[in-house]
This record gives sequence, structure tokens and C-alpha cells, in this order.
Amino acid sequence: MINPDAYFDTVYALAKGPRSLRPLSVSELHMFTYLACVVSLVEGNAISEWGYPFYLTDEGFPYSQAVAECIEELSDMSYLSVLENSDVAPSFEKITAEADSLATLSVLSSRKKFLDAALECALIIPRGSIRHAINKSPGVEVAQRRNQITQLLLTDDVDVISDEYRQIDKLLDGQYVDLMDPAVIWLTARISERPSGQQ
Repeated sequence: MINPDAYFDTVYALAKGPRSLRPLSVSELHMFTYLACVVSLVEGNAISEWGYPFYLTDEGFPYSQAVAECIEELSDMSYLSVLENSDVAPSFEKITAEADSLATLSVLSSRKKFLDAALECALIIPRGSIRHAINKSPGVEVAQRRNQITQLLLTDDVDVISDEYRQIDKLLDGQYVDLMDPAVIWLTARISERPSGQQ
């Protein structure tokens, strides 16, 4: 059964993401939906409210089975195709109409601001740097050292990220235009972190 939250997130990211991000690869779809979930913590949302979990694959990438199933479903419906290089090629007329229809449902439309913030971070920070920042975020770095599939955003990791966002909110004095601002600061801090053991 298709997860409705993951379905909306996948469709919305493909239809409404900045043009400069096109095409998104399969792994980038997983990465940006994961980042959107992390961004939702800015507002103090419980991680369980996101609607589906993420794991770190043995290749070191955030991954959601729910998103993977949505990509497959959308491919079966001819809303998109996955190319040999793993880029996703949507039928923009179909995928945009689907996103617009789903966005009329209030239970789903509330997710748009988190997805927008995550996707628009790539207008400021290169995608490779975003991946690097995520790889250094709580839970991910430890999971990579285990070299096995591990669930991400467990309680301790969420507590750390939430505390970091509270510090960012204090730094900004609660004054920011949209959720992209604290998200960019959070990512940039990760990118600029020194490797372990360096002073």
C-alpha cells in the first residue's frame, strides 16, 4: 500500500522543485525528502508526524522504502521514468496536475513549506555539499561507520538536531523569512565542521 505522505512528497518534489535542480536523481529524491523531514523539526514537530521512516543504506545514502515504492508506482502510471543513469524524468504535465490536486488536501498541503525549504537550499548550497552536510549530521555519521543499513532520526539524534535548531532560532532572534533560513544555517554549520581530531 502506497504511503500518502511519501506519495505527496515525491510528487511535489518532482513537480515544484526549482528548475535548476532538474533532473533529480533517485538518490536525490530520497535526500531532499529526508532533508524536508529534518527541516520539519524547526517547528518542533515530532518525528513520528512525518509519516514514514528513513534508513542509511550500506552505500551511505538516506533512503526511504516508502519513497522508493512511490517512484515505482508513478513509473507504472507513466508519470515518470527512471533513466539508466538513475535520473528521474517526470511527465511534467501529469506530475504537476497531480501535485496541484494533492495540495488541495490540507492534511498534505501542510508539508509543502518543509519540502520547499529543503529543495530551495540547493539554490544556495550545491547538492554535493548538501549531501556532505547530511552525512555529518547526528546519526548518519555513526551509521556510516557501522557500514550497514540503519534507521535514521532516532530519539537521541532528533534531540540533538532539535537543540541545534533552538540555538539557530536564538541566533536569528526568531526572525526569518521562511524555513530555508535556519535550514541553510544548519547545513552550512555541518559543511564547515572540522574533521574529528582537528583543532
